[in-house]
Amino acid sequence: MSSPSAQFSLTLRVEFDRRPGMLGVVATAIGDAGGSIGDIETVELGDVKAVREITVDATDAEHGEAIAAAVEAIDGASLLRRVWTVTIPQTRLILSLMFLIQVVATMQLFIEPLILAGGAGVQDSTTSVVYLMYQHAFRQNDLNGAAALGVMLLVVLAGFSALYARLSPKQD
Repeated sequence: MSSPSAQFSLTLRVEFDRRPGMLGVVATAIGDAGGSIGDIETVELGDVKAVREITVDATDAEHGEAIAAAVEAIDGASLLRRVWTVTIPQTRLILSLMFLIQVVATMQLFIEPLILAGGAGVQDSTTSVVYLMYQHAFRQNDLNGAAALGVMLLVVLAGFSALYARLSPKQD
């Protein structure tokens, strides 16, 4: 068997319980699988969990997969745990921002029903909140109703914005 080389290097992002000896358990699993550790970088060090990127040299691609499988087999460092605690939190901010933008865009829908359906469409099927405010204000001459709808829209959007701000990770 050939020796591990940097030609088949892979970087494993591993999250494991932060307790004495866990990094040693991961390093031992890599060594037992025949891998050679090149670098260990601390990504996150919490009170309960630690996330590290470990660069490992393997002999070939299959050997690299065997090393990754050995690390995933460690109790407290599984693929599911890695996806749940590393991947999802990293994408949570962008997903929540996309959701907020979608809600705002839906609330602002105005001109499309006006142009495409000639107003409200069949039995008001294309009426949006903003178009409903327009109808109250300028077609029914009910400025109070339009203002009330505007305030309700403001409250809903402020609620979504507050929820987004609450769920966003705090940065130093």
